[in-house]
Amino acid sequence: MQKIPETYMDKWIALLKQYESEQAKLPCMKRQVVPMGTPDQLAFNVLAEMLLPSDFYTAMPLGRDQTNTEMLLAILWRHSKRFRKIVKAKRKENGYHAE
Repeated sequence: MQKIPETYMDKWIALLKQYESEQAKLPCMKRQVVPMGTPDQLAFNVLAEMLLPSDFYTAMPLGRDQTNTEMLLAILWRHSKRFRKIVKAKRKENGYHAE
């Protein structure tokens, strides 16, 4: 019985393993030089899973796109000094001084 992936990282690793096993069956000259593509939502979910705390959640019932925006803002705010500087400069420029 195959193990059911529990996290987005597990799903991504399962996709990579499947791709590698398919490539291994091909003659060397027919194998792909670059790795397989990753669906954009899966790629984003893997990054969010790795970069956000495990207890991260949104309090409002939002659609996927709005939730992605909330997650992206949280990731950038936590991990990008450049992003924080840009936001602070824009707030100052627009007269907002609160954090």
